[in-house]
Amino acid sequence: MDNLATPDGKKGETQDPSKDPPKPRQSNIVILNVGGKVFHIPKHLVLKYPKTRIGILALCQDPVKRLTLCDDYNVQNNEFFFDRDPMFFHYIFHFYHSNILWVMDSLCPVNFEEEMKFWGLRLKDTQRCCRILFEEKLDDIRDHLKVNQELLD
Repeated sequence: MDNLATPDGKKGETQDPSKDPPKPRQSNIVILNVGGKVFHIPKHLVLKYPKTRIGILALCQDPVKRLTLCDDYNVQNNEFFFDRDPMFFHYIFHFYHSNILWVMDSLCPVNFEEEMKFWGLRLKDTQRCCRILFEEKLDDIRDHLKVNQELLD
């Protein structure tokens, strides 16, 4: 998620408008297609978290940089595509609407931690009760994986 500055344009040159790439529609909604499921998030909610992947995308004007943050981008619909699991993203989506990242017991903590990292969220965005249970479960799984690895070695 580095290098989000817009490129410097050359001054004094006129460009043929017919050769300009299509410009995205300006919208108050950020449209995300995650694993084939479409999510709409009001832009003002996304902009509360400008350091998250979605916040950076919403602010980014450079189409080349956009493609480093998502898997694909439809300029005409202003839709960002991600090849990610929509089940996990549902909790990320809920976070932008509620300002609280819920961690469900049924989710694999290792995978959820990877998803949080990908989307630029932190464990501190969760409620304290969820965070404690999540960290305990994650520690248990890591300990179990470590023991299994030692047995294999």
